[in-house]
Amino acid sequence: MTHHAAWEQHSKTVSTTIRDITPEGVKMEINYQGKVSGKFAGMTTGTTTIVSKLDGSSTWEDKLIGMTEKGDMFVAWGKGTGKMTSPGMTSWEGEAQAMSQSPGLSWLNNAKFKSSGTADLAKGEAHGEFADAK
Repeated sequence: MTHHAAWEQHSKTVSTTIRDITPEGVKMEINYQGKVSGKFAGMTTGTTTIVSKLDGSSTWEDKLIGMTEKGDMFVAWGKGTGKMTSPGMTSWEGEAQAMSQSPGLSWLNNAKFKSSGTADLAKGEAHGEFADAK
């Protein structure tokens, strides 16, 4: 069964904050701004908290708020894992949920999405796809 992307996001890092350094890894927060396309189009602002481990693996949690081109507000959140694929490049996957008070985006409420994508740490860019998890 193929999953069709409900939406895609391209984002650019605005700032990175190192929260903690431990023998297990580095905990950081990446604030970003992005553009979404797919079943709806608009822009997002969000924060991804990443724990980057010494073996190149990572865990992440993400929270974002967005607005469509029509002015509909939505929020989304998710978590998952990542793995460094080459120096500065990471591939990631996980699960996400979203919600909106807007009637046009009511399909987001209570839906679960599979998310996957890549991040280029050197360029501060990320790309993700969010598909219905049915």
